Amino acid sequence: MKKPVYTKEQVAILASNPYTRDVNEHRLSFTVEFKQYILEERERTGKTWKEIFRSAGYDPEIIGRTRMDAIVGAVRKQAASPQGLRAPSGRPQKKASEKEHLRTSVRELREEVEILNQKIEFLKKTLAIYQKQGPQK
Repeated sequence: MKKPVYTKEQVAILASNPYTRDVNEHRLSFTVEFKQYILEERERTGKTWKEIFRSAGYDPEIIGRTRMDAIVGAVRKQAASPQGLRAPSGRPQKKASEKEHLRTSVRELREEVEILNQKIEFLKKTLAIYQKQGPQK
């Protein structure tokens, strides 16, 4: 198993950025808008990549210089390709906050189903009692 690159806290921070397409402990991918932004910002302002990442809401210390250089290289290569900039292949995973929300929702729905099943059983028993008693006058 690969050693985690990002801590859970860092994953949560990275996931909160709207330019993040997908993130987990081992991987970070970006939206097409982010890729366009960093290339346009570099050409327009001449800022360093570190400044551009920071202006996009990313902490360069979390990402790291080597990884940042690799990201920039990959974005430049992709921009120069015949297909141009594109979203990473594969389905994006849910962001950490979305996953937690889904877990909470599922737990709440299971509890609701349990309560409804208890109510159904109660009604069945009540109906059986009234049927045994027969019609009342």
